[in-house]
Amino acid sequence: IWSATYHPTKAEPDEYQAIFSPHEAEFRRRDGDISTHTRVSISPDHNMEMRKITFTNHSNIVKQLQVTSYIEVVNDYHRAEISHPAFSKLFIESEFLPEESLFLSKRRGCGDEDGPLPLIMHMVKDCGKSFEQAGYENDRLKFIGRNNTVQNPDAIVEDISLSSQSGFSADPIMSLRAEITLEPGEITSLCFIIGVCDSREEAIKISNELIPYRIDDLFEKARLQSGMELKYLNISRRQVNAFQDIISPLFYPCRHYRGPSE
Repeated sequence: IWSATYHPTKAEPDEYQAIFSPHEAEFRRRDGDISTHTRVSISPDHNMEMRKITFTNHSNIVKQLQVTSYIEVVNDYHRAEISHPAFSKLFIESEFLPEESLFLSKRRGCGDEDGPLPLIMHMVKDCGKSFEQAGYENDRLKFIGRNNTVQNPDAIVEDISLSSQSGFSADPIMSLRAEITLEPGEITSLCFIIGVCDSREEAIKISNELIPYRIDDLFEKARLQSGMELKYLNISRRQVNAFQDIISPLFYPCRHYRGPSE
């Protein structure tokens, strides 16, 4: 059992490499006979993040893998969520659309003068070879279990089937599971997508658009757009790294970066 990156399982890989670029983050690792290459990028055309995981079977035998995603749902303003997180979670409702293999979550009865909050969409797409959809989950307790963490959730460690239930949950998550079969020496990819949209119809439209070559086009478009932006702004890669170091304290103020009280 391992994760595509070091966290959250913290399983020690045989090989590991992390590469950060202005347009994407890459994580390469090898665990026994299986190597994974994870690319994380942002779609230039939609409000969504793409995580493409490429699996390679280096053995001479067939390998069957279960790949499971895990997302904790907030869908609220930062100040509202941190003021009362337990109460905030009670208004999240989920829906699964089997024909599109699309998982949706929305906040019921909330909004302000800026309009209603968007829908959160989550899906998994094949990038060539088809896979078997093996369930979904919207309840954190069912997924993690009592006294466990995301490092050792029951749904993974105990190989428990996901409940495939939607609706309201006291502690909502979004989790999708896919099963793939790798022949000796075979390479195949899955792409997990998380994003926001304004309506159910828009989510379905985006899901239908994301065929394998379209996903690859979005990764390439993100790379080209990032290069054009850096050139236009006359920003070097070293400067980009410096800017990224200060972005987090600006968005999420930290006392360690504050001056003295006097």
